[in-house]
Amino acid sequence: MSPTNRQLQDWINKCLQGSRKHHRLLFEAFYSDGMNIACRYSRNEEEAKEILSNAFIKAFKNLQSFNTSLPFMPWFRTIIIHSSSDYYRYDHPMVKDEIGNGGMDIADTAGTLDQLQYEDILRLLQQLPDIQRTVFNLYEIEGYKHGEIAQMLGIMEGTSKSCLSRAKATLRQLIEQLNSFE
Repeated sequence: MSPTNRQLQDWINKCLQGSRKHHRLLFEAFYSDGMNIACRYSRNEEEAKEILSNAFIKAFKNLQSFNTSLPFMPWFRTIIIHSSSDYYRYDHPMVKDEIGNGGMDIADTAGTLDQLQYEDILRLLQQLPDIQRTVFNLYEIEGYKHGEIAQMLGIMEGTSKSCLSRAKATLRQLIEQLNSFE
């Protein structure tokens, strides 16, 4: 259950005063939504938990910069995305082989993805190589531009475009395989 704006302001103020109880309340209130986001950027639940834990640590360290007149989740979503990017860039560098050479134009997979359940989509995304999954999420789901993605991940803009194209191609193949089993 999400806290009201008034509760959230109170919790944040108490967190800033060092209240462990209110840290726990914030954690419990935003864990589920945060985990949904982290799962989209990770290969498995363990990585998602690590990414989310890092995001909560960053959020708690930077609570004083949060504007309590704005919604909390968009601010926290940004922290989760950056934590995911940091996780793969610094803690688990992306393998060059995952990037590949060039790309090919692939028709949009959005129409097909709309027919799948959330859990199916999540499993498909988790099968993508790290960089492809990250670029796909940032571009297609979060709405970042290729230039922003390139800067965030420390790659070239063309590499971002290529990774998105390859991610779509891989997703298309995975969806076709999934449909052939039904």
